[in-house]
Amino acid sequence: MAASEFETVNDDGFVFKVRKRRLEEINVKPLAVKEGQRHEDQEPVEEQSVKLEKKAKRLMTLKAMYEAELEAWKKLEEAAAPPVPDEPSSEKSPSSPEHDLHAEFLKELKIEVENVEEYIKRLQDHIVIAESTYKLCVKEMREDANFRPADEIVLALTGQAISDDVIATQASLGSSVSLSDV
Repeated sequence: MAASEFETVNDDGFVFKVRKRRLEEINVKPLAVKEGQRHEDQEPVEEQSVKLEKKAKRLMTLKAMYEAELEAWKKLEEAAAPPVPDEPSSEKSPSSPEHDLHAEFLKELKIEVENVEEYIKRLQDHIVIAESTYKLCVKEMREDANFRPADEIVLALTGQAISDDVIATQASLGSSVSLSDV
């Protein structure tokens, strides 16, 4: 069947496709004119009942089609979502082998987590000790008379500092060569 054999029909809010009628099937209703008023002739009761039966049949077909689609969606939803247990897990027998396996596994995991926490605490203690040792070494180096921070040495060597700084830097490095000799 080609798509051109169907037409869309809107019947009291129900939209559906029906086969197009042939010209022979279409009954042209003559208009009766009485005293200047136009009105259509009434259809016979049999034709009305036939139309109602066809309409009911189409609606029942649509209803069955939509119900089948709804059932398919419900089955898909049930397959996608795991069923929710009706009973709480505390009501299960604690002596079941499955429960024992889960409890044992959870205990092992808890012990492992506690070991990792202890390791992290020890590591943090080592970090604190290393930081304090580093700060102490830096403090001792700065207190030393010959120590100059690296940034001051770089500035002195590039000629960006005053001449007193250059001399002091050279003295701290133990060099007898001046920058002008280089």
